[in-house]
Amino acid sequence: AILWTYSVSSSTSLMPYTFGILGYASAPIMLIAFVALTNGLMQRMLDVSLRHPEARTMPALGALIAGRPGCVFWNFVQVGIQMLFLPCILRFAIKALKQLVLPASTDGQVHPDRAPGVWGHEGVWISLMMAALLVVTNVQRRFKHAAAVCKATCLLNILQVLLVVVQVSLHLGKGGATASQPEPLPPSSFGTSEPQDRGYWLGGFTAISTFCYCYCPVFIAVEGMQELRDRTEAGKALRWSAAGICMIYIIVGCMAVLSWGWRREYEFFDELRPGFLGRGANLILFLSSSVDAFITSVSLNQRLQDTMNPTFDAEDWGASACARWFLYSLPSWVLALLMLCFVPNLSTLVGLMAAFIGPLAQII
Repeated sequence: AILWTYSVSSSTSLMPYTFGILGYASAPIMLIAFVALTNGLMQRMLDVSLRHPEARTMPALGALIAGRPGCVFWNFVQVGIQMLFLPCILRFAIKALKQLVLPASTDGQVHPDRAPGVWGHEGVWISLMMAALLVVTNVQRRFKHAAAVCKATCLLNILQVLLVVVQVSLHLGKGGATASQPEPLPPSSFGTSEPQDRGYWLGGFTAISTFCYCYCPVFIAVEGMQELRDRTEAGKALRWSAAGICMIYIIVGCMAVLSWGWRREYEFFDELRPGFLGRGANLILFLSSSVDAFITSVSLNQRLQDTMNPTFDAEDWGASACARWFLYSLPSWVLALLMLCFVPNLSTLVGLMAAFIGPLAQII
C-alpha cells in the first residue's frame, strides 16, 4: 500500500505528456522495462535484508554492506530524494488547489495566470501551502495510522483514474490544447530546437525523466517491508504494487493521448474541464499530494531530531519541547520554500530529482 500511495497520484498526471512524446505504444514498454529493472535490483536488497533481520532500514543495510560509509551514503540518498521530492509534491498540491478554487474562464478552462487580485501571484499560493505544512507538522510530530491512510489513498488513486477516463471519454477531442494526431512511436530523433515540435530535444529528456520520479518510492522498500506481518512476502508485495502502478499509468497515458492527441500539458490535470469530474480528479491530487508532503516532511524532521536529540520525547507538549520541535522542522521547510521560489517550474523540479536519482541508483 505504501508503494501504491507515495507519489502515484501526482505521477499519474504526468503520464499523458510522457506517452504523447514517447509514443503510446513504445512508452508503456519503456515504463514496464524501467519498473522491472528497478524491481529486480530492489529485490536483491530485500533478500539481503531478509538474511540479516537487524537491517530494518536502507541506511542499516548500507552499513551491513559497506560499513559506516555505506550508512552515510544511504542516509544521504534518502534525505536527498525526500528533500527534492518535497517541493515537487508541494508544487503539485498548489497547482491542484488552483484548479479547485479558481473560477473557469469563458473557454471553460481554469487559467491561474488570469486570476483576479492577489490570487494571480504565485507567492500567495506558496505562502498558504507552506504555512499549512509548518502548522500541521508541528501539531502532528509523527505519522500515525499509516496503514489506514495508505489504503484509503490507494482507493482514491483508483477513483482518480476512473474520473480521468470518464472525463476524457465524455470530452473526446476537447482537451485544453488543440487536438494533435497521436503517434505510437517516439520521433526518429530529438534534434529539433522548436518547442512546439514533438522532436524537441528538451521535451524528450523531460518525458524520460518522469520515469525516475514516478517510481521513487522503491527507495523505501526495505522500510516498507517492516510493515508486513510476513516479511518474506515483501517481494510479492513489491511485484504486485509495481503491476498496479504500471496499469494505472498506462491506462491514463494511453487514454489521454489516443483521445486528445500527443500534444498534452506537462501536468495533464490542468487540462481537465472544471466540472464534477475534473475538480474531483484535482481534489484527489490535492489530498494525495498533501499527504505525501506531510509524510515526507515528518520523516525529514524526525531524522534531524534523531540526529540532534535522540532522547527527545515526541509526546512532550511543553513550551520548551514545542520550541525545539519547531527548530527541527525549519531546515526542511526553509529548503522547500527556497526551491519553490527559485525553481518555480514543475518540470525543472522533477528533472532535478531525476538527475539526483539516476546516477546514485546506478551506484547502488
